[in-house]
Amino acid sequence: MKLLITKNTVSKSVYLFVQDSSSTTGAGLVDLDSSADGLKAYYILSGGAPTKMSLNSFDGSAMLPHNAPYKSDSFIQVDADNMPGVYRLDLPNELLDGFDGSNPFEEAIVMIHGALNMAPVLMEIQLVGFDVTSDFSVDALTTRRDIDGFSTDGALKTILAFVAAKTSGAATTTVTFRDVADGRDAIVMTVDSDGDRSAVTIDVSS
Repeated sequence: MKLLITKNTVSKSVYLFVQDSSSTTGAGLVDLDSSADGLKAYYILSGGAPTKMSLNSFDGSAMLPHNAPYKSDSFIQVDADNMPGVYRLDLPNELLDGFDGSNPFEEAIVMIHGALNMAPVLMEIQLVGFDVTSDFSVDALTTRRDIDGFSTDGALKTILAFVAAKTSGAATTTVTFRDVADGRDAIVMTVDSDGDRSAVTIDVSS
């Protein structure tokens, strides 16, 4: 199971499937809670050491409902009849802040295991610097990557101008490439008689 989560997300609940290892049909394991003998949960941050999660399925003596408010390390069965094997896990905020002390990290692993008839659950979390709930688009992704000082979007515009746009001055010492929409000079090169470039100006503005 792999998740993409924005850095510094707080009060994050995730859902996971726990398989019954004694089942030959891949059925889910039901009625699992934090009091189960042997049940353990740990997470590790990239470059760090395993950290124990203190799983909790109860509010006093009562079982927490699946729609209970977020509480760090809560481990709650969703619906044994209609969604057997599905549980909610409330991730600790420090797991998602992107720093282990003063050391930055971008990946974390969560493992839950040890209870009777429980197949181990492994969860890989990739932390990213953009909002995956509202900013997960081609535009958002391409404008955030840096390539020698240019965004991916800017680099692609420059390549497109070089290979597909109008040119002028090809027989002179100043060669100009327009942008594809023919609205600006995207690339201006100073060249010698052999075509070798001595200066290049790039404009990636809209």
